[in-house]
Amino acid sequence: MEFHAFLESCIGTWFSQRTSYNFHNNNAESKKSEVIMESVSPDDPSLQGIYQASTLTPSSSLSGIKMNWESSGDWGAPKQKGAAVWLFVPSEESRLKGQLFRQLLTPQPGLLTGRYLLGADESLTLILESDSLYSEERIWFASNNLRLRTSLIKNGDRFSHSAFYSEIRKLPPSA
Repeated sequence: MEFHAFLESCIGTWFSQRTSYNFHNNNAESKKSEVIMESVSPDDPSLQGIYQASTLTPSSSLSGIKMNWESSGDWGAPKQKGAAVWLFVPSEESRLKGQLFRQLLTPQPGLLTGRYLLGADESLTLILESDSLYSEERIWFASNNLRLRTSLIKNGDRFSHSAFYSEIRKLPPSA
C-alpha cells in the first residue's frame, strides 16, 4: 500500500473503544471515544506551531492529518476532549518512512517529534520521543471500516501504559 493511500483510509469519523493498562497503578480502564480525522493541507493554520519549531515550510513535500476526539470513561468518569495535528515528512529514499511531528492543540499544546514506518504488512508504526517519553503506536486495518491500534508508552526507563483500540468507521446514513 502507498503511504498517502493509508492516510486517506484513516479519514472519517470513528467510534473507538480503548482498553488500557497502567503499569504503575496496576489497573485497567476502558474508554469510548468519537474520533474525527481530516486531511490537512500544508498551509493549514494549525500547522504553524510545527513550522515555527522546525525547519519545515508549507512548500515541503508533506502529508498531514488533523484529529479531534471526545471520550468518556466507564463508571461515570468525566469526558475528555482534545485535538492534534500529525505531519508526515517522507525520507529521501522512501515515502514509506520518514519524520513525524505531532502538535497537540488541546487540552495542553505541545510538540513531539519522531518517525513513522509503513511496513510490508500494511501496518503503520508511529514512534514519538522526548527526553522523558517514548511512545510507540501501531495501526492496521482488519477491513475498510475496522481499524485496530496498539500503543506502548515508556516514561524514563520503564513502560507505564499499554492500550488496545478497536475502531469502527461511522458511515453516513444511506439514502
